[in-house]
Amino acid sequence: MTTTKKTKTKKGGVALTATREYMLDLAERSAATFIQTALGVIVATGGFGIDVLKAALVAGGLAVAKAIVARYKGDPESASLVK
Repeated sequence: MTTTKKTKTKKGGVALTATREYMLDLAERSAATFIQTALGVIVATGGFGIDVLKAALVAGGLAVAKAIVARYKGDPESASLVK
């Protein structure tokens, strides 16, 4: 198990240094969300275009944002909200 290093910021908050495990978890989740969204939009619309890429990028970005929130709310070594 890897440890997460916590350091104090100038304004009194806590900054977390990302572990390799967390970064791999984040990459896997965001990539999977991007691919699933792209395939879902292609199947639903019957074609591929810029709108498919836009939807997939937004979904992937939201997955990254959720993982960042999860890191501060739950286990700092996981991109999951339920851990």
